[in-house]
Amino acid sequence: MTLKSKTNTHRNEQQSATIPAVLRSRSATARNVPVVAGLCVLKGRLANTTSGSVSGFDQLVPAQFEVLNRWNDGSVRWMLASFIAPEVHATASDLQIAADIDTSRDSSPTLSRANNAPAMTMVKWVNGEISLTTRDLNSDPPTERTLWLTPCFSDADGEELPLQLDGIREEVTGAIRQVFVVSTRIQSLPFVTIQIRLTHWADAGLLQVETRIRNTRRARHAGGLWDLGDAGSVLFRSLEMSVGSDEVPANATTHWKAERHQSPRSTSSEVFIRQFGSGDRFWSSPNHLTASETIDVKTRGYEATSNVGTLRGYRAEPTILVEADSAFLAVAVPEFWQQFPGSVAAAMGSLEVGLFPSLSGVTHELQGGEQKTESFWLAVGSGTGDLNSLDWVSDAPRLMQSATSIAEAKVLPWFHSSIRRAGDVNPLITSETRAQSETQTQSVDSRPPLTKTDRATERFAAYLHQATSENFSLEARRASIDEYGWRNFGDVPADHEQTHYAGSNTIVSHYNNQFDMIFGGILQMASTGDLKWFDLLDPLARHVMDIDLYHTSADRAAFNGGLFWH
Repeated sequence: MTLKSKTNTHRNEQQSATIPAVLRSRSATARNVPVVAGLCVLKGRLANTTSGSVSGFDQLVPAQFEVLNRWNDGSVRWMLASFIAPEVHATASDLQIAADIDTSRDSSPTLSRANNAPAMTMVKWVNGEISLTTRDLNSDPPTERTLWLTPCFSDADGEELPLQLDGIREEVTGAIRQVFVVSTRIQSLPFVTIQIRLTHWADAGLLQVETRIRNTRRARHAGGLWDLGDAGSVLFRSLEMSVGSDEVPANATTHWKAERHQSPRSTSSEVFIRQFGSGDRFWSSPNHLTASETIDVKTRGYEATSNVGTLRGYRAEPTILVEADSAFLAVAVPEFWQQFPGSVAAAMGSLEVGLFPSLSGVTHELQGGEQKTESFWLAVGSGTGDLNSLDWVSDAPRLMQSATSIAEAKVLPWFHSSIRRAGDVNPLITSETRAQSETQTQSVDSRPPLTKTDRATERFAAYLHQATSENFSLEARRASIDEYGWRNFGDVPADHEQTHYAGSNTIVSHYNNQFDMIFGGILQMASTGDLKWFDLLDPLARHVMDIDLYHTSADRAAFNGGLFWH
């Protein structure tokens, strides 16, 4: 049989794929929340897809898909689903994700523009500013709204350095979600690049802004040491982004809160919120030593200033909204205290986010081949805004494909659709044995005796339980050396070395690159649906991509693009 005939056989059997999934949230009820998640499909099940729907809400919700990976017969293996959840509760919601067949297959991962797109978005670079203009195609005549984003980079002396545009490309096109990438570099430091990725959910009035600053220069690593203070590093004072809207004037009222569960405050003057340290117990840990062997974290927690005085606390999760009579603009920053230092401010109807804020006596160091990605969310609309509408940003809901569906798709070798937790009924007991047990109505205590494999599974389940809870969890270990801050968050401390150390100081060491903890976390999350695994693997994956990969092509071939192991 030829390859062509094999492919045709699969296509004749294909139909639209429906995937069971669960939307999990720990936040209070939220509305119009963007959801993006990867889903896997059985080989030969789906040829191609760009659109579909989600059922399980009060109404059928349209969905958008991007094909990420294919089986060797060309059918879809992994795809990315995007949709707006009309309502999310602090409980699990069972959903059905239906991906429609797209007969006009295109090998490109970029989606074709849907004919029923509610809006058209254009991104331009104008004199060092990014303009994002949305034209509402549902109004007659069409109306336009423009956001202005101005990146500002200053060197170690505080001098602002101009940015040079390298290009703008549309990465994803669709009726629900569009992605634009603006690539720039520092004119006087061409090896420092700043990429700004704009994910626009036009129908929901939401924009996610991700900035990625990269030092493409090689590290010199004299004597084989890859330390701070290397000659290949770049020192700078700040990287900040100001945001304004043509519809929000300078006399706009500002509503704000420094923590998610605080009551909103309002003012007509400037508001400035800064996170100096994590706010945790070990906020001044030696984990934060600089090249000069000093700790530049001088203050525990955050400080918020306005015309009514100064508010102080430990862990800020800020939201600021500027509001005029007919329009509003709001910002929320995820992982604000975890990725310190950071700042967010409002003045004269504009917002400013300090991704690397300007702080007295603080100079930021980006090592050779190092990069850092940070993000914030904007909400824009007509009428009156709701300060609480972005609370979900600090603990976003997650869509998880059912474990049974993942197992049936056969994308993960040796994957089991259930992992026994401590105290659970053993999933390795056969269905026949379970049925027999049910007919005999025997109690849990009179279950069949555990085999050697069962006992090993029990020990493994207990170990996993300790990894995600109690005093020896990975999260507790993270806090033990204050594994927070923009360079550290997500890393995993190797605290076993402290046990055999005779000295009095704290050893700072890590072992996340000696084991594939990301893949291990993915397997446990997929099997259990426990969001605690996502809390561990997601920051770790982003840390590895930014800090642990060597983003340069100017060093030895053995090092370029490599992974730092020890």
